[in-house]
Amino acid sequence: REGYVRLPRSGRLRGYVPDGADAELRGLPTALLCDGRPRAAWELEGVRQEIVEYFHRTFTLFEKLHEMFLVSTAFFEKHEQLRHPPIFYMGHTASFFVNKLHLGKFIMERIDPVLEMQMAVGVDEMSWDDLDTSKYVWPSIEEAEADVEAATAFLQKVMDFR
Repeated sequence: REGYVRLPRSGRLRGYVPDGADAELRGLPTALLCDGRPRAAWELEGVRQEIVEYFHRTFTLFEKLHEMFLVSTAFFEKHEQLRHPPIFYMGHTASFFVNKLHLGKFIMERIDPVLEMQMAVGVDEMSWDDLDTSKYVWPSIEEAEADVEAATAFLQKVMDFR
């Protein structure tokens, strides 16, 4: 909608400018963890560092998508009938990581169990799930950002664990 999204005069989003400052975020290849080659102990630290770097770069790139919204109301409006509002996706990625680590019993504590459960459901296009917006109480932008920051710091602690 008019006034919701910031586009440069060229009509292209900042994150997609080929020579933009964000180019290094997009240039990182996917970490290959299952090539079948046995690793020596000294190589594992390099693999771990590659995972950590990949996590932070992809997470930063994802967060930059939210910078194009001009007004906070844009985060709470459903722009597509079978999708949640953007505020859901803002918290979904961080919650996904925390939920998977908890499900796998790699961690016992949670950051915000209510928010993590709410942000975990309804990603697929299921009209029976996505159309019932009355059951959701979305967090404020500040709450979602704080949860993402806490989850990122928490996940960094997990990745630093040896």
